[in-house]
Amino acid sequence: CSSPSMLTASVEKIHSRKTKGHLSFDEAGEWVSTSGQVKMTWETRSRGFKSPVSVCADPDGNVITVTVAKIGFSTDKYTIYRSTPSFKGQGPSPDPTGLKGEPLLPEFYFWAQIDTKRGMSSGNNTFCLVTGGTEENPQLSEPLYTGEKLSAFSYYAYVRNPSGDIVAKAYLAKGLSMAPEADVAAEVDLAAVVACGTYLVGNNSNAGALAGAGVI
Repeated sequence: CSSPSMLTASVEKIHSRKTKGHLSFDEAGEWVSTSGQVKMTWETRSRGFKSPVSVCADPDGNVITVTVAKIGFSTDKYTIYRSTPSFKGQGPSPDPTGLKGEPLLPEFYFWAQIDTKRGMSSGNNTFCLVTGGTEENPQLSEPLYTGEKLSAFSYYAYVRNPSGDIVAKAYLAKGLSMAPEADVAAEVDLAAVVACGTYLVGNNSNAGALAGAGVI
């Protein structure tokens, strides 16, 4: 789990809304429950010709994960870091963001990887944990989650667990707002399933690389 604070206790329906970001970030927002409780916040930072950096934090502002994207023509790789080791003996990585100022994490440990394949209107990805190896040649687990973007006019995606059960759905709200929304099952890693469900198009925003949502 990315952090105990990210483990869902019950079924949640959440939506993303933009907020005013920090001066060093291009965009910022938060995932909010139907009762108005903030469940997770996000920020993204573009880096010129490099792919962007994304930050996921808990409601108190504690950074949970930092994601560095490598966006291709039809395949993308998202390298996800957290502040604690993923396996015994793992050493920290150099700051992978290339951003100036105070590091986003006290130490960067390669935690998970999302590999996405995109078509014209559909896509799929896998979310795997780092279990050994090195930064350059990591050993990855079997997929903990898999995401699938359906071929549809509007954005709609499923996230499944290893048993094939749907644990999250990501989509755009009906009406003029077209805000990113998600239905999330209990006892899943919110940061992981939101990332898996939204990194299905070529962008790196925890609000959802959700086409047409005003986030990308």
